[in-house]
Amino acid sequence: MTRGSMRRIAATIAGTSLCLGGSAAAAPTARECAPTVVPATQKLAHEAAREAAQQNPQSAEQDTPYATALARARQLVEQHDYAQALAGYESLLAQRPDDDDLLIEVARVLGFADRNAESAALYRRVLDVAPQRRADVRRSLAWQTLWSGEPACAEGWFLESAALDANAADAWRGVAESRQQREDLRGALDAYEQALRIAPDDATNARRAAQLLVWLGRTDEGIAAFEALLARDPGDRRSRLGLARALNDAGRHRDAVHEYRRAQASSLDDDSRFDFARALRWSGFDDLADDELATIDRPDAQWLRRFRTSRERARWWALEFDASTDRDNLDTRSLRATAGWHFDGGRALETSLRRVRLDDPNGRVDGVRWQTQASTRLGELDSRWGVAWPSVALALNDYDGWQPLTGAARVRWLPRDNLRVDAELGRETIETPKAIGERVHVDVASIGVDLRPAIAWTLAGSLAHFRFDDGNGRDRVYGRIERTILAAPRVRAGVEALAFRSYDPIGPAVAWRGYWNPKEYREARAFVSMSHDWREWQLYARVGLGTAREVDGWDTRTSGTPNLWELAVVRDLSPTLQLRAQLGGSGSGMGLSGGGSGYWRRYAGIALTGWF
Repeated sequence: MTRGSMRRIAATIAGTSLCLGGSAAAAPTARECAPTVVPATQKLAHEAAREAAQQNPQSAEQDTPYATALARARQLVEQHDYAQALAGYESLLAQRPDDDDLLIEVARVLGFADRNAESAALYRRVLDVAPQRRADVRRSLAWQTLWSGEPACAEGWFLESAALDANAADAWRGVAESRQQREDLRGALDAYEQALRIAPDDATNARRAAQLLVWLGRTDEGIAAFEALLARDPGDRRSRLGLARALNDAGRHRDAVHEYRRAQASSLDDDSRFDFARALRWSGFDDLADDELATIDRPDAQWLRRFRTSRERARWWALEFDASTDRDNLDTRSLRATAGWHFDGGRALETSLRRVRLDDPNGRVDGVRWQTQASTRLGELDSRWGVAWPSVALALNDYDGWQPLTGAARVRWLPRDNLRVDAELGRETIETPKAIGERVHVDVASIGVDLRPAIAWTLAGSLAHFRFDDGNGRDRVYGRIERTILAAPRVRAGVEALAFRSYDPIGPAVAWRGYWNPKEYREARAFVSMSHDWREWQLYARVGLGTAREVDGWDTRTSGTPNLWELAVVRDLSPTLQLRAQLGGSGSGMGLSGGGSGYWRRYAGIALTGWF
């Protein structure tokens, strides 16, 4: 088998569509496969020589010119000069068109030259002139037929060979490759498993079976299979690369980076280095990914660099306009301008100016906020405790003469790839005209955990405590369970719930101060979300149906349906300019300014961001 043939196998494996087909259809028998047509000139030469060969039969040993020409052709094959060798073989076949040994020899050389269809045609010619040689040629005929682009026909030959010939593991590998070319990945996996039952130490078949497990969505099994191969042979670089890709697909990006580095990523092919760069990016190290992408000369790598990672190293500006209204006739309009700078090591600084107008039956308030935020990245890819992104924000506010100081300290910590912890301490105003007039502010402390116990599942939960300026407190708990239904576009379904209890709710002894303040509130919702990325276009949508129960300070119980819908569309106008639009509606009790039975809120916004 030549290097070119091996490259064909590799290309077949790498390029196979990941369609999850069902079981393979019944493979055709060998006689159901139409033979590939032999070139017309060669056919005429065969016919012209047949009569002469019958009139003057001579063996190769007796025919000195024939033997000399045959020896010369074989010498050229040893020198890998297949074109010249086949020219000599053509004249020999013209003399002996029905010589089965010669036909088999020439078919082999045609295979060496990657002229697979012609090779398969000569093997079928052998079956015509010497049917007793079937056992000698069917395996080779199967491979040449497969490489000629006839996987269904090839599978029939491989199945026959697996049942009747020695080294059945190789035949089952051919069955697997035939099925894989036909996009029957489950059938291909079955064939590889059959081959491994016969030859369990065959690392190539085991590696391909592991990759098929990953492509079939059985990623944990695929990872375990690659790890078993590496436990047997730690120096198996191809298995290490397969493990790295599988880990990256499974969301274990830092583990993938570790395996790529062990495989000496700098010496890898562009495909592997591109996946390595994506692992760096998904680990939160866009700067390192940007450096790696800069050395990969392929269009998708350069697109990712220009439209994604390079932005995380540039200065930026943004203009945002948001508008909302709710059941309480609170209309909010805000305009925000932001400028920011990225620095080495994942550090960033941004400052923004926001103007807001609040208008409801209780009055109108205009406000201005100037906020500055600094953030950084702590930890490296191989840090035992993980990586964290802390930030601190401080804001100066002016609401018609009231000038409170607000801000927050936040941290996002990834102790490992499938676990994220978010924490926040902050002070915020409540933006309703009544609350501004009452000088209401609230201090917030919260912590949340997001866990992916398996690729398709997400479990999330958070606890929060709110302390208002008048001493009122509120404790809130939130939880979410979510599962991926479809990978592309990414469709997820789940349920979420929250509950809180206020210490001093609005009631006989507590007046309303401009913010929603029931005694107890519980909410549950089922939802479906969809997101997809078409390079310059990104789309996100979410819909949910919910139910809620509320108890106020007078112990009056009410219920509601806090349904929601959200839609966001992003368009990259160029590598340095992005437009985002969003709109939605909700009856959720997550907010502070309004909520409760029958509450609703509608919002829309548009943002333009540039990098320079």
